Amino acid sequence: MMNVPESIYLFYKADFITFGIRKRFKLNPMTATVLWYLFFNGVLLITAIHDNIVFSTSSRIGLLNDFGWWIITTLGFNATFYTFLWLPDGVAKTISGLVQNKVIGLPSSHKDQDGKETLDIYIQKFFRSYSNRLWYIIPSVIAIPLLDSLVQSHRKFLIWETASNFSFGFTIFLYMFFFLFVRNAPHTSDYCYSLAK
Repeated sequence: MMNVPESIYLFYKADFITFGIRKRFKLNPMTATVLWYLFFNGVLLITAIHDNIVFSTSSRIGLLNDFGWWIITTLGFNATFYTFLWLPDGVAKTISGLVQNKVIGLPSSHKDQDGKETLDIYIQKFFRSYSNRLWYIIPSVIAIPLLDSLVQSHRKFLIWETASNFSFGFTIFLYMFFFLFVRNAPHTSDYCYSLAK
């Protein structure tokens, strides 16, 4: 990317999931999202076939009849997963666009005469916040005490998820995975907005 400091590429290494998917497996966000969607729903479909709960019975809602699940995963999970993987591109393109349109100046080794931080120093600070492990730890610490009561109340629903321990555990894992991705969006968009200002 022209006129953008090398530090911008740190964002691809900021998160081990992003780095693994984007750099190790060399998958773009759309391909990775589609493959992930097919994988986890494939696992659940095989489990539902095994548990004989693909379609609704008199006592349980089947996987293919659970329209709420398909809406949540198709729209919510996919949009969140895609955005999560796209964020490094979004940050890089935003900064590149601001540099090329001369909204912000090129990085230098010193502060300008107004005392404002240079672009490279700003990116380094942004990266430190973006890649901070507290973004994983804090939501986990908050969620763990609530998890037991949520799990117990969720088990009472007569749907395909609660037909077996595996399907229940796997869907709980998917929800936790989903909230892991959600934690990145607010602070990243705040930094991009502050940079644009």
